[in-house]
Amino acid sequence: MGKYRNWLGWIVFLLLIYFPIFLHLDTLSLRNWDEARRGVNAFEAAVHGHWIVTYFDGAPDMWGTKPPLLIWLQALFMKMLGYNELAVRLPVALAALATVLLLVWFAEKILYNPLIGFLAGLILVTSDGFIESHGAISGDFDGLLMLWITVYSLAFWRFTQIHQPEERQVWWYTFIAALVLAALTKGVAAFFPLPALLLFTWQQRQFKPLLQSPHTYLGAAIVLVCVAGFYLTREWLNPGFLQAVWGNELGGRYMQPLEGQGQAWYYYIWYLWTQKPFFPWIYLVPVGLIISLWQPGRWRSLGIFLLLEIAVVLAILSFSATKIRWYVLPLFPPFALLAALPLGQAYLWLMQQLRIDRRTWWAQGLLLIWLGLWFILPYRQGVQKVYAFEHHGFLRDEHLYRDFMRRNDQVKHYTIVHPNYSGHVIFYRKVFNQNGYDIRSQPMYAFQTKEKVPFGSHLLHFVSGDTVMVCETAARDSFLHYYPARSIQEWDNCRLLVVE
Repeated sequence: MGKYRNWLGWIVFLLLIYFPIFLHLDTLSLRNWDEARRGVNAFEAAVHGHWIVTYFDGAPDMWGTKPPLLIWLQALFMKMLGYNELAVRLPVALAALATVLLLVWFAEKILYNPLIGFLAGLILVTSDGFIESHGAISGDFDGLLMLWITVYSLAFWRFTQIHQPEERQVWWYTFIAALVLAALTKGVAAFFPLPALLLFTWQQRQFKPLLQSPHTYLGAAIVLVCVAGFYLTREWLNPGFLQAVWGNELGGRYMQPLEGQGQAWYYYIWYLWTQKPFFPWIYLVPVGLIISLWQPGRWRSLGIFLLLEIAVVLAILSFSATKIRWYVLPLFPPFALLAALPLGQAYLWLMQQLRIDRRTWWAQGLLLIWLGLWFILPYRQGVQKVYAFEHHGFLRDEHLYRDFMRRNDQVKHYTIVHPNYSGHVIFYRKVFNQNGYDIRSQPMYAFQTKEKVPFGSHLLHFVSGDTVMVCETAARDSFLHYYPARSIQEWDNCRLLVVE
């Protein structure tokens, strides 16, 4: 009977995890900036074989300078699933699922408390900032980075807790492998938790043995060869790449605010506490931290480790001049473990007070229902978010092109005019052209210089009979100011116009 209950529990848990992460994953069109740009990078890799030097619209991408592990995965999925939204997002969604299952496995096999793992997994998928753009449901770097940082953090903590040489080596090289994968996902951001790991070894009085171990230097050499090998190879194939990395990721991004993302030093603390990306569980994190520090043995050690990791990463991010909200996503798994602890402890306390043992399965079921009540509202909100996906806000119009292009499947030759940079338009232009269309696109403003491209030049010159698609008011008004045209198709804010 116990075996069947375990299977039933796993089925229910996986179904609960499925809906927030995978429901309607491919419904929303690609978001204009990072996600669509990754989609174009992956398209170029899959179609043209640009695997080391990532390309964007036919040229080396010197703005998106992250390593290409995510791009490789997306390109492989494109070869299997086609050039679509699912191929772009599925690698990150699977990484989010792997993160949840890792927390369950870690709690059961290492902490000997599977309930904490299940609670942590549910807490993670019911956090608003997890089911969000740049999170589990978006084809961006951060969800994949979160997985690798979680793997190498937990592997390193486990490495410090055991003494058998063979097992220590397994955990050490698991840490090294995950660190390499994290670095090949998002470059320097992969190394932010490392100072916390070194502080923890010092607190555990293992810093000197770590320095004396030959495996430390072999592991460092593996990381150096793999990571530096990629950067030097790309520089050799694409001169000027390292300078672009410095300007976009290292000195430039850290020392000065880029892309209008300058904030006060306390921005991340304010964001976590007031904007509620980890609501409502953020209020349980301090409680879980206090409980863990009071616990003897491995929970106290893990509490110290997670406290150091959270504090160090927040400090590094806070001292950066460029601050973006999704940079804190790798902290969500540690938050989830800490937030799960008070709920798990409350469950055990009630078991003891009510004198419930494992044979009274119905009483345990009632307590589990009580735990489930905590998740009803956040789970419902998360599922509602993905159930009726649509773009909102002032950027909504720049994401309408895909749907309008699908509605005009009989018209296969036209030019899309859009006001500014649009990775969204470029991705769908390439996908449709791959299927027999002849679509061009042209922004009214140059992406880097912000200079206006005037109508009537060779770039934006149209003659009678040309067909033009516009979905943004600025592009439509400017175009109609210079060219008389009649509308042959309208939908929402989009127009398909024929020049007269």
